[in-house]
Amino acid sequence: MGSIWKIEPSKAIKQLSKEPYLSLVRLPELHQWLALGTNGSAMFDETNNKVVWQSADLKMDAYGAVAIKDNRGYEVWVGTKNQGVFQFIFNQNKPLQTIQYRGIEDGLPDDWISPYLCNGKVYFATPNGFLRFISPDEINKMAGNNLDNEVRGYFDVVNFPKNKKDKSITAFYCYQKKVFVAIENYLYFIGKDSIANHRGFKTIDLGRLNCLYVNDDEIWLGADDGLARVDLAKLNVDTSPKPTFTINSIEIANDSVLGYFAIHRLSKPLVFPYNLNTIKINLSSLYIDNHITLQYSWLLKCSNDETFSSWDSNPQILLTNLKEGDYTLIIRAKNANDVLSKEQCLRFKILPPWYRSWWAYMIYVAFAIFFIYLIIYFNSRRLVAKNKKLEEIVKIRTQEVVEQKEEIEHQKTTIEHILKDLNDSISYAQRIQEVLLPSREMIESMFHDSMVLYKPRNIVSGDFYWAAIISFPNSQTENKLVIIAVADCTGHGVPGAFMSMLGISFLNDIVKKKEITQPSEILNMLRAYIIEALKQSIDSGSQKDGMDISMLTVNMKTLECQWAGANNPLYIVKGADTDTENGLNKLIEIKPDKMPIAIYPVMEPFTNHTIQLEKGDALFLFSDGYADQFGGPKGKKFMYKSFKELLIQHSDKKMNELKDILDNTIIDWMKNEEQNDDITVLGIKI
Repeated sequence: MGSIWKIEPSKAIKQLSKEPYLSLVRLPELHQWLALGTNGSAMFDETNNKVVWQSADLKMDAYGAVAIKDNRGYEVWVGTKNQGVFQFIFNQNKPLQTIQYRGIEDGLPDDWISPYLCNGKVYFATPNGFLRFISPDEINKMAGNNLDNEVRGYFDVVNFPKNKKDKSITAFYCYQKKVFVAIENYLYFIGKDSIANHRGFKTIDLGRLNCLYVNDDEIWLGADDGLARVDLAKLNVDTSPKPTFTINSIEIANDSVLGYFAIHRLSKPLVFPYNLNTIKINLSSLYIDNHITLQYSWLLKCSNDETFSSWDSNPQILLTNLKEGDYTLIIRAKNANDVLSKEQCLRFKILPPWYRSWWAYMIYVAFAIFFIYLIIYFNSRRLVAKNKKLEEIVKIRTQEVVEQKEEIEHQKTTIEHILKDLNDSISYAQRIQEVLLPSREMIESMFHDSMVLYKPRNIVSGDFYWAAIISFPNSQTENKLVIIAVADCTGHGVPGAFMSMLGISFLNDIVKKKEITQPSEILNMLRAYIIEALKQSIDSGSQKDGMDISMLTVNMKTLECQWAGANNPLYIVKGADTDTENGLNKLIEIKPDKMPIAIYPVMEPFTNHTIQLEKGDALFLFSDGYADQFGGPKGKKFMYKSFKELLIQHSDKKMNELKDILDNTIIDWMKNEEQNDDITVLGIKI
């Protein structure tokens, strides 16, 4: 711990600060030095030797610092003895940003940490090996850029050097192809494969190695107790001989059965009985280096594990509960400099137990054949008796099946008669419903260009369309009102048909007898008729059947249109002669009142809308069956958006052509899907 001094090119020495700074790092493009220590931090300008920035709050027991330049500025990493890691971000456009990482939650040990720069990457040396920083950007990228919240970076273990994991790294040097690392008082060279060379170098005992400097011919090592110089040419000469060891003895059941001389005279594998399948092999060697003996590793072939065991200085190999089979034990050793010995092999065989010997299997086969014979013999006798009993049962059951078949045919004939009567009744109801609907001629008499797409889901429909023509004979000029409605009753099939007939009857009474022509008033009175006829109440147990309806009245002289709707809207596609935006036909949607023609919690009077029509305008009334039809490649609804686009796209067509287009489109959409509701679309063009 000391002050900061600067050595000028003229070798003049100048003291810049008396503060006890611990680490110093240069920011070249800024021409500044960052100093860090336990009393605070400061930035020195190397051009005028003055302090340009100082902070007494940034105190740390710094243990090395490195700086990285990127397009945003400088990033400085500072290791400490017991305060974790500090990250400084110097950005010319932003204030200094400081982040501290500390403890297990950030992936750091509660011990010293020293950063080193190698080929543009920062490595953090610790008592347990190298760490690297996983940035928030890298975490987000690993998560597929799916993280919504900001994340904090963390430190992870680096497998570098690959063969020296979890070792205390006290010093590191990396420049181009020269990479050296000090591990547990030894110095190693790191090759291209990121593996430390097998032989570590140790100088005279100077304690822990703290810093390294490497040039072409030599290495300088700074340690706790001195400074050492290493000649690289002499360091690369490996003069250490390969270590040797012997198999001293083999023990079975704690009794030595073979010694060294007997083992070396073996020409065949050793054979052991199955009840003595626990073997201990004793190894011996004369090697010892500074109280360090050989380490051993072994591989037992013909076992589940085909990898060598971890290195261990214990000279005994214990093999327990071996199965029968031929084994080859391969043993190797290494000394303190990681120099490997020549491998030694020991072959032996474990005999199977008596119940897995060949003569035992012969007995098993004989017993199995005899047992199978007995099973076949007794089973054959049982099957003969069972077949006789089954023949009798088959005769009885055949008679029962014949009688049941006759009964089923009789029931089938009865059901067919009932089904025919039911279909005849429904077909008759269809004819009645068709008679009640307005004729095509009636609609065309007032609107020459018109169409009705009417597709019941079943034989009879819950949808219906209705029309009436009201004349004013007392008027000085002949004038007519045309009233048209499209309704969607609750349900479909027979229940919906009953409701549709009820609605047609009520509309005839309201319009033709009572001469009410305003759509909102017609819907108000129709709702009252439905509630009264079906005896509906707001109680939860009361039935809520009713209908959704879209109704309009057109004054054929003035082309004034009045409209009201219950849950179903009105679409108006403006004609080509109308001045519309971008020269395209424009669809106007008039929203309905969100309540049905039935009992409802809040029943307001229906809204009456007045629209001035122009020649060429097309009006469309419809039920929800077209837009709600399932189909397409994903089996989804057709949707109102697609329905609108279809009407706009083909608005220049005649109504008969548009009907065919609508019909073919919904058929193609359904494909293999069934029609899920009644479909009604009525269109008129002014």
